[in-house]
Amino acid sequence: MLKKILIAIIAALILAFAWWTISPLFYDRVVDEPLSDLVDVQPESIQLNEDVEMREAEVEDVAEQMQMEAEPVEPVVETEAQVAISEAETPAAKPAPEQAALEEISRGQFEGADGHTASGTVLLLRRGDTYFLRFEDDFDSANAPDVFVHFGRDGAYAPEARVAELKGNRGSQNYEVPAEINIADYNEVWTWCRAFSVGIARAELNE
Repeated sequence: MLKKILIAIIAALILAFAWWTISPLFYDRVVDEPLSDLVDVQPESIQLNEDVEMREAEVEDVAEQMQMEAEPVEPVVETEAQVAISEAETPAAKPAPEQAALEEISRGQFEGADGHTASGTVLLLRRGDTYFLRFEDDFDSANAPDVFVHFGRDGAYAPEARVAELKGNRGSQNYEVPAEINIADYNEVWTWCRAFSVGIARAELNE
């Protein structure tokens, strides 16, 4: 009886692995992310400063309200001179920090790797100190399980330069490049199937 249970468990595991590895060959994962997603995204530091300022303002409002409820406030009539002085002493609102423009650094055309088929355009973009990879809507490659976006150099993918898991094998998609990756060290973009250790697509970046 125990032997039959073990055989059933092993068979189920084999079937699950087979489905995970083979099923992507029979369907496409289509992505449609607009370029505006990169333009509208604010740097985390700016967003953090805005959140802090909002919390400080909320705390000040609550403190003022509590003080007003605790102490009766007598109406104060200010002269025109006092109003002018008060307005002059009020600090001006801080202007919103200008968002750096999104600029194209280089681009390339995908081709198949290790016997797979692939085509389409990839852009390397920069906004301030942040880099992005943009797969255009003409991106189309063979589907596979466990595929990741990497940088590479001179015909070889770089395992240490992993950007993110591939969102889909067709369509436009955006990826923020991790800050620890030095863009200057690489001149190619790869999609790499980690499950079988093979390349799916490769694009050489040209300025």
